This record gives sequence, structure tokens and C-alpha cells, in this order.
Amino acid sequence: MTTNKRLTCWIFIDALGWELFQRRPLLADLWRTTAPMDSILGYSCACDPTILTGKMPREHGHFSFFVPAQGRSPLASMSWLRWFPERLENHGRVRSRLSRHLARREGFTGYFQLYHVPARYLKHFDYSEQRDLYQPGGINGGQATFLDSLREDDVPFWMGDWRQGDEANVAEARRTIDQGEVAFAYLYLARLDGRLHAEGLDGASIEPQLSWYETRLRELHELASRRYQDVRFRLISDHGMANVTHGVDLQARLRTTGLEIGRDYLVMLDSTMARFWFWGTSEQRQQRAARVTEALADEPAGHWLDDEELASLGCDFPDRRFGDAIFLLHEGGLIVPSFMNRRFVAGMHGYHPSSPSATATFAATESMSLPPTRLDGIFDCVERDIDWLLGRSPRVGDTETPRHPIPVMGFGPATSSMESPVP
Repeated sequence: MTTNKRLTCWIFIDALGWELFQRRPLLADLWRTTAPMDSILGYSCACDPTILTGKMPREHGHFSFFVPAQGRSPLASMSWLRWFPERLENHGRVRSRLSRHLARREGFTGYFQLYHVPARYLKHFDYSEQRDLYQPGGINGGQATFLDSLREDDVPFWMGDWRQGDEANVAEARRTIDQGEVAFAYLYLARLDGRLHAEGLDGASIEPQLSWYETRLRELHELASRRYQDVRFRLISDHGMANVTHGVDLQARLRTTGLEIGRDYLVMLDSTMARFWFWGTSEQRQQRAARVTEALADEPAGHWLDDEELASLGCDFPDRRFGDAIFLLHEGGLIVPSFMNRRFVAGMHGYHPSSPSATATFAATESMSLPPTRLDGIFDCVERDIDWLLGRSPRVGDTETPRHPIPVMGFGPATSSMESPVP
């Protein structure tokens, strides 16, 4: 029995980039609108808050997980790991179990993982995603999400659990839609991202995974069409994935500076970015920044992001919490070893948004003359769906999200001012 006349179902598939979607379309006969969307600088921990709020990182305050601690570090208690053999200190299962323990103890509700940050540096870091992004109050900048709009308007909705696997989330979505009691559903699917990291775009499990999505999502749409009189489906992603072609050993270059991490400066080596904070007096900071800049100046695998470029990408943080200086790899490169990955992986994202692999995907079951063109345009699209569900005039018209040109990667010096972190 239909208990709601209308349903909007948003399907989020992590790492389903436009390149892959063009090569292997999902539900091609279902969509009336398909379009590429510009992603943003950073990883999912930056992209997801932008999707939820319609704001760029400089506003919502999420860019990467690890930031310099101001006072007590909640991670300092894990420093004892440094006394164990390297193989045990960086063992994946050990790190995962300790991460779960630390999250419970500190009351973290957001996604938390120690990754492979060296134990001797943990005392210097804090963690930026301590609260669940999808719950009230989860955004660092205090902005409301479209889920908050649903709550405020008393729209019955279901949100997939990012802690659960794809099978569990699809099964719960089916149960919920079959009951016909919600008007809005947000299905979170993340397995493709993991497979692409492990195998790359041409991996043996990629096509079977996409076929699984095709089957399950078609079944979900058919079920929704039986239970509701009017159904809208949307498909989105946060970014794509690039095949990794070469590793880059930035640590070897940094050792040539004669500077000591944890004494002279702090660095967070993510998979594709190195973020630096320089310590000491004003003169010492400038000298240390110059030495690090010089050490990486002739590294062909990447470039320094200057203030102008960061501002154009919406990642210019006034307090430089996420980095005094940031070095970004070009598409296809991977920092090995990094504080995220100890070894080579086949696929990676987190490159410049102008990189072809960075482009995200948007699809809708209705014709849209002006679909969102960047991740921050999704918020207004959801708001229009909420208005449609409630039968009221749209608060935001069916206009295109202004296309903010993404600058082509440039090469510039490191900034002289200083600060913060990653994935």
C-alpha cells in the first residue's frame, strides 16, 4: 500500500567518476539527465561535507583528517606504539583495533582511523572529523546539512549507514522503501572506492561490482515505482579515480633539508599531498620553509599550491589550520611511503580538481536543463527536491550552479606564512 505519494531517492556511489561512468554507464535507460560535476580539492572528508552543506572547505571547515593539536592531543596516548617493531607498529589490524578503541574512549562519532601516521608524531596531531557528518551538529563550521532541512521540515527520511557495507545498506533501503513510509532516501555505497584503490580502473572486480550495482539499483527503482505514485532517483559521486603510474618518495627529499620532523616542523604526508607547518621564531619559520621549498622545488611529480590557487579552489583557510604550505602531486603519482599508505596501491584520487579523473558524476530520472556543475551545487538540488516533496514553490530555482572555473595546475612557490593535514 502506498503511504506517500512521492519519493526522492539519492544514490551516492563513492569514486564513481565521470570517466568510469562514461565508459560503463549504470542504468543508462533510466536517466533523463547525465552530467559531469567538478569535484573539489581534497579527499572524501572534504567532498562529503561540501555535498551535505553546499559550502566549500574554507567555510565548512573540513579538508583532511589530521591537524596540528592545539594543547592536548587525543592521539598522544597511542605514542607507545613507537617502541614496538615497525612491522607491529604499522600492522593494519593493530591500527584498526586501536582506532576503534581510541574512538570509543574519546567519544568520536565520525569516521576515525589512525592510518599509518608514525607513532612518534601522533602527539603532535588532532583529528578534524570527530563528529558524525550526517548527524545534527556534525559540521565543523556549524552549517546545516540537507539532512537538517529534512528534519526541520518533518520530512520522513532514511539515511544509509556509512559504517555498514553495501549489501546491508541496499537491503535496508529495500525494506524501508517497501514499507512506503519515507519520502526521502539517501543510499550510501562505498565498496567501489575500495576496489578501485586496490585494483585500479581495469581491475578484475570492477565490472562485477558495477553489474551488482546495476542489478540492485534497478530492483530498488522498480520497487519504489510500485510503492509510490511519483518517484525521483538521483545518482551522484564525490570524485573519480586515477590509475597510479608511479611512486614518489618525498621523505628522501625532506631528509636532505637537515631539518627534523617534530622539532623544526611538522608534516602530514597523505597519498597525494604533503602539508607542512613550520615552527620557531618568525625568522626560523621562514628559513625552514625556504629549505623545504627548495628540497621539493625540482620535484617533477607535483607542485606547490600558492595562496591564489588555494583561494580559487575554496581551500584558503585564514588560520592555515590545514597547512602553512601544501605540495600536491600530479595525477597518477602516489607518495610512497606516506602516512596513509605504506605500499603502492593501484588507484588513487585527491589530485587537482582539473585532473580528468577527478570529475564526479550526476544523473537524474527527470530532464534538467541546468544540473549541478560542481559538488556544492548538490545541496540546492536536494532543497528543490524537498520543496517538491512538500508541494511548495522552490526556494531555489532550477538554475545552474554557477560554474566556477577550475584553474589549470600552475607552478608557484610555497607560501611564506604557515600551518595543517589530510586524507
